[in-house]
Amino acid sequence: RIGSNWSSFCNSSKTILSIDNWLWLAGCWVVLKLLHETAHGIVCKRYGGTVREAGILFILFAPLPYVDVTSCWNFSSRWARIHVAAAGLYIELLIAAIAACLWGYTSQEWLNHLCFNIVVTASVANLLFNLNPLMKFDGYYILTDLLRISNLYSNGQLWFHQWAKRFFLGVNTLLPDWSPRDHLLIAAYGVTSFCWRVIVCITLTVTAATFLEGAGIILSLVAIVLWIIQPACRCAKYIAFGNSIESPSRSRFCLISGTLLLLTVFIFRYVPWIGNFQAPAIVEYAPLSIEHAEIPGFIREIHVNSGQQVRQGQTLIQLENPELNVEIAQLKIEIQQSELRIHQYEQKRQIADQQVELETLHSLQSKLTEKQKLFHQLTIHSQINGRVVTRNLASKLGTYVNQGDTIISIGNENQKELHVAVAQNDLEHFLKTSGQPVTVHIPHKPLLSCAIEKVVPRASVTLNHPALAASYGGDLPVKPVASTSETQSEFELLKPRFNLIVSLAAHSSS
Repeated sequence: RIGSNWSSFCNSSKTILSIDNWLWLAGCWVVLKLLHETAHGIVCKRYGGTVREAGILFILFAPLPYVDVTSCWNFSSRWARIHVAAAGLYIELLIAAIAACLWGYTSQEWLNHLCFNIVVTASVANLLFNLNPLMKFDGYYILTDLLRISNLYSNGQLWFHQWAKRFFLGVNTLLPDWSPRDHLLIAAYGVTSFCWRVIVCITLTVTAATFLEGAGIILSLVAIVLWIIQPACRCAKYIAFGNSIESPSRSRFCLISGTLLLLTVFIFRYVPWIGNFQAPAIVEYAPLSIEHAEIPGFIREIHVNSGQQVRQGQTLIQLENPELNVEIAQLKIEIQQSELRIHQYEQKRQIADQQVELETLHSLQSKLTEKQKLFHQLTIHSQINGRVVTRNLASKLGTYVNQGDTIISIGNENQKELHVAVAQNDLEHFLKTSGQPVTVHIPHKPLLSCAIEKVVPRASVTLNHPALAASYGGDLPVKPVASTSETQSEFELLKPRFNLIVSLAAHSSS
């Protein structure tokens, strides 16, 4: 059921980290972890082990239940130990499967929301953390038993530290007598676990500073002191003074570190790097035929629907201006009266008065012609062949429009283009790729290969489309502005951006 409703399931993920969802996530997390640890204990007891201790740990104020099943290390069968380590994974994945089935068969919003949180917490988070062998959770103990290497984590860190001493400081170190197979596996694990630990430390620090506000900043500072400053001080002390057994080479350290630093600067500064430049864009019709109200009036008739295909010249909307109707009727009466007076002057042979009245008649006829032109403009016709792209068109029936207001828009499905909002720092790269293929990613659509057609050489804070604004779920930060007309945007960009036009082929447009 999730596969057939994948787009709906993905849309639910947009609110997974919203503040309103934190309580749901926390509740699901605590209950699942209780079941997770209970499963460890039950399987351990099943194989004859004992649960020596159970409790709750607090990491960044987050409650994490735990059980002490270290008695399973005495099991003679490694598969029994693996079963104990994997028991929590089993139960969480089983619950995730049940929640996924329930999500597909229920229409109640709160239950769908709960099932989605359970699926994400019990599957994605479970596999990312518990099954991750680079962290000392269930996946690590499963891996050590599968590889038959005890103390894999500590041996990996030992290898990495000894290698760093030997490479940077020239210190001759001794390692345990591992077999070639174990040596290779321990070295690989040591490097990957070190990189993972750095990533986790950075992520936890940034997360605490971002989501916990004032307390998070304090926790981040403490983490920086414990994870960076203290180890750096110990390392500097060791490099400067060594110890009673080892005497590091300071000149070697300076030479290698300086060379690596200069090499890094050279690569990032002078080596050409294409990189991956991204910019948000909006799809627009090219051209988009926008029909405006030439004169104010009420929308009395709508002859088309939103999404309907129309032909050039087809009647779309009929406006009504009661004041204009009155003026036309009044002019017609005045013209009839003027013609009657001219006839009377002619019979009485009042030539001078007749000439004056003829001029008055010509003036009235000119005014009537102008008013009739305005009357014809009350009927809106399509200028192109295309599709009505104005949404909720029927809701405009009976509404009043001012002169210049947008009434209806017509676009051709086979003629579209992208309007890309490019930051000033990235403009040079896009200019170099002008005429060359660029990759366009549209959510839930295949990747498109298009070409930059035009670059507007002047930056602007004008927002191309409200969908690009962060206030409406877009990527661009904006600030509110006082709009002076209905067509003017209520937001403008914080920083000016350049507008690029990317043409789309007919098959891509449709």
